[in-house]
Amino acid sequence: MCMAVVPDTQSATIYGATISTLGVAPVTFSGDAVALYVDQTDTDVKGYCVNGVTYVPAESFLYEALGVNVNFDEVNGTLQLQFGDHVMHLQIANGQMECDGTQVTLSGLPFYGYVGSDSDEAEVYVPYTDIANICGFVNTSAEEGKIAVTSIYPYRENGCQEYYTGQVVRSFLYNDKKVCIDSTLPGMIKNDIIYVPLEELYHTASFGGTLQIDGDTITAQRGNAQAIYYCNEARFVVNGQEGQMEAAMRTVDYEGQTFHLVPASAFIAGIGAQLEDVELEQNRIVITKSVDTFLDWQAAMPEESFVKSVKGTLKGKKDYFTIQCANTKHVKITHTARKIKILLQHATNSELLSTTLYDANKSSDLSMKQSDDGILITITKESGVNYVSRYGNGVISIHLGETPIAIAVDCGHGAYTVGKRTPPMPFSLDFDKDGKIDVRKGQSIREHTMNVGVGKVLAKELERQGFRVYRSAFGSRDVSLYGRQKNIKSAKVKYSISVHFNAAGNGARFNGAKGVEVYYHSKYKKSSKKFARAVYNQMIKGTKQSKRGVKPKLLAMCNTKAMHTQASILVECAFMTNLYEAKNMCGNAKFWNETGTEIAKGVCQYTNRKYFEADK
Repeated sequence: MCMAVVPDTQSATIYGATISTLGVAPVTFSGDAVALYVDQTDTDVKGYCVNGVTYVPAESFLYEALGVNVNFDEVNGTLQLQFGDHVMHLQIANGQMECDGTQVTLSGLPFYGYVGSDSDEAEVYVPYTDIANICGFVNTSAEEGKIAVTSIYPYRENGCQEYYTGQVVRSFLYNDKKVCIDSTLPGMIKNDIIYVPLEELYHTASFGGTLQIDGDTITAQRGNAQAIYYCNEARFVVNGQEGQMEAAMRTVDYEGQTFHLVPASAFIAGIGAQLEDVELEQNRIVITKSVDTFLDWQAAMPEESFVKSVKGTLKGKKDYFTIQCANTKHVKITHTARKIKILLQHATNSELLSTTLYDANKSSDLSMKQSDDGILITITKESGVNYVSRYGNGVISIHLGETPIAIAVDCGHGAYTVGKRTPPMPFSLDFDKDGKIDVRKGQSIREHTMNVGVGKVLAKELERQGFRVYRSAFGSRDVSLYGRQKNIKSAKVKYSISVHFNAAGNGARFNGAKGVEVYYHSKYKKSSKKFARAVYNQMIKGTKQSKRGVKPKLLAMCNTKAMHTQASILVECAFMTNLYEAKNMCGNAKFWNETGTEIAKGVCQYTNRKYFEADK
């Protein structure tokens, strides 16, 4: 017997139970649980069979297990499902579905609500067979009470059978023209890297070109662009210049044919194009062909030049400047309505530069001159044009015509919030080993100090990567949860991260709880869960800590609805009630730097941005 809470207006009847489209009202109907498997692995998600019709949850099964995009309008009771080129429109309690412009009669009525006594979150349930027939999912189990879906893409790699049911890339949008790549094998995502099949791209898709395979070496030629890839290696060569891919090339066998999969970024570079966007909701990648370089200046005497080169290139409708320097440790970037000023402090150069940029879209002049403070590079731009600046490891990049992504860094509690501190330390500590005692025996380390220590590093790192950062609760005064939510909402940011250090017990004594964990909101979780996973995967790479995982919880600073964010998470960096972590992490600036940097790397990974390493 199952209890369902479903909308209570515009009602319809299904198997004796009233189901409707709006509002919330409990409905009881009898149904048998159905175990849901993917490639013989139990998903731990249940479907329910009612009078011969099997219903499955759209979000936790179709989306999370099978890669079907789900968009549910809770107010109007409408549901859109998308898988590949198929788009399905459903209505709660309506037996008709529109699929790819055609009306389809469903075997049962979709409903929205709680199913089972253990449920704590409402979901949309849809008749499985109708959706499976459209998407091509095959049930390989004849066992009653069980559905086992075989992957759409079973393949072999390194002699092992593998199955892929995740998100795929089915097309590129190339200079506003759609190029499909799913006639054989589409692009696949593994370890957050998008891989695309070279054979499909060069032989079948509209990109054209030739592909020559000689043992472990593959030469791809398209017009004047040549790329050479090496099996099981991450290096590649584009027009004679060697580069490094995100991961090694993979070789897989699918439906009797061998495919060589390379990271999408390496393929894009190989055809002389530029990545614009990854639109997984539409299963495509947007790229544009790189147009003429409008500025290419090389220092005549590089051994005496702090600035080695300045290059300006048209990237679609944007101007992209790359400045190669000896290092970027002391760079300061400011702007006015018409100028971007890049100051390389304490630097001198043997050559200066002044040029008019006749072919650029958004900029008109560039100059490099020596000032009392260092080298000043000035780019003149059109009024009102936004830009993103990124720098690190000797490279400064300026993207004119791009708007920075806004993100909030929240530092949690104030300096004097009751209880938010370590228990009294049993000994004195000199964290930075400078001979000065930072915390005396019997004193506590305040959580505010720890949060701000990490938050300052994180904010600075994000700004270096080109994000616009709103700093929340960095001061010593305690700001309420409501106040922080309101401030972040007013800042109009896309993402937010609340930095915390954990505690267990009553906080008066040290105990054994330890480790790092990241939270997302248990109700508003769709984007935040992936955001939390990306950040957590970076945080566990540094100092060895217990891995406590990524978890849902009803936390105010994860509430995307209240803050009007796309994704929001809360990180717990370590336990201040654990003596070892308090001693080695909570008050340690090196740990703050490491953690702030790791979180920034996770943000870059989630937003599909290459992380610019800092100069060493």
